[in-house]
Amino acid sequence: MKTHVTLFPMFALISGCAGVAGILGAHVNAYPGKELPIEQVAVLLPQGSQVARVDGKHVGDATLGYPSDVRVLPGERTLGLDCQKIVSAGMGPGMLTTRIELKASLEAGHFYTPYCNEHSDARYTAELRDLGTSDPRKK
Repeated sequence: MKTHVTLFPMFALISGCAGVAGILGAHVNAYPGKELPIEQVAVLLPQGSQVARVDGKHVGDATLGYPSDVRVLPGERTLGLDCQKIVSAGMGPGMLTTRIELKASLEAGHFYTPYCNEHSDARYTAELRDLGTSDPRKK
């Protein structure tokens, strides 16, 4: 488990610290080769936590930003999740980021949301919620 504090100007806190990829609505393909149809991949939609790594591959971070969604090949995956909370630091508000690993079995065509559950002493556990095969962003 890795923890660090990042200080942000107030506008970054208001914008949700989405980073450039999130602001532009970009997604990241966490697999090699050409882009596959969405029905052939699993889609991670960060809400309760941010996806920072997939099978060791960097896909986002608190400094450069996180993607709006991460597309991965189906199967067994190891996700590096950044669990974040706003804290008061010496120079102003900051974001405490703790990275944890979650092993998950993902299905093609499914949408998932990872969540961090905070416990005492800033320790976290994570869960992955299967949202089914309909894109929840298209309502």
